[in-house]
Amino acid sequence: MEFNSSTIADFCKKHHITKMSAYVNPSRSVAERERVMDFVVDFEAGHAPGYFDMFGGPGLIGMEEELADILGKEQVILMTSSGMPSGRKKALANALDEAEHLYPAT
Repeated sequence: MEFNSSTIADFCKKHHITKMSAYVNPSRSVAERERVMDFVVDFEAGHAPGYFDMFGGPGLIGMEEELADILGKEQVILMTSSGMPSGRKKALANALDEAEHLYPAT
């Protein structure tokens, strides 16, 4: 998928994201991949959001909804690399190795 790098950069800056990568989740069907996008993100120290908006920001769910709107997707899943269980990291190892690094742009 093609991404507008300035829009992604604006989103990341707004939400204190230091690194964002899109990956193809191997557990998704081809049809799901058309509707859903998966990302791994890292946040600035002290700026990791809560799941909901209870800490004054949009929360992870709000960020997912905002990014889905930006990308024209039905759903976006944001995972933090630090919060990803080791079993999930292992299951997604190949997909994460092949992830498209979007921010900072490389």
